Amino acid sequence: MPLGTESVARVERPDAPLSLYHLLDPAVLANPYPLFHRLRREDPVHWDPFLHAWVVTGYADVLEVLHSYTAGAHPRPSNSLPWGWRSSRP
Repeated sequence: MPLGTESVARVERPDAPLSLYHLLDPAVLANPYPLFHRLRREDPVHWDPFLHAWVVTGYADVLEVLHSYTAGAHPRPSNSLPWGWRSSRP
């Protein structure tokens, strides 16, 4: 296996936690697209417990966030369903 591909392969495993903290790994940072693809495919509106923030990867969802929410309105996973989020897996 070429140098650095082990980290990327680890991110692609279904049992690996979904989080942008993987970008701290230089191999993942060099090729973040498998991580981004997995986020879009598995959980386009994702609560990242490591960042304590929402990660929104779907185009329509990003537009909704930009047009409908303010920086002061930060829904937590526990109260996100009334906000209309399609997904919340804290």
